[in-house]
Amino acid sequence: MKVIRTFDSVGDLAERFGGEVFQEIAGEALYVYHKTDNHWYHYRWVSGRREIVLVGQHSGELPLVVQVYP
Repeated sequence: MKVIRTFDSVGDLAERFGGEVFQEIAGEALYVYHKTDNHWYHYRWVSGRREIVLVGQHSGELPLVVQVYP
């Protein structure tokens, strides 16, 4: 599956990856898990929360996160 670089909403992001969206407790970083590829992807909001953009593939341990969708 090709990784899409931008999304309009957290719901769209969750739908694309078929699962939950997690947000870092200390900031606004978003994380989604791609089950087929067994990778975590790191996204962030652009200023004004107009869209969500890909930061990159995340490796290592996740920071403390909470589930924000669904």
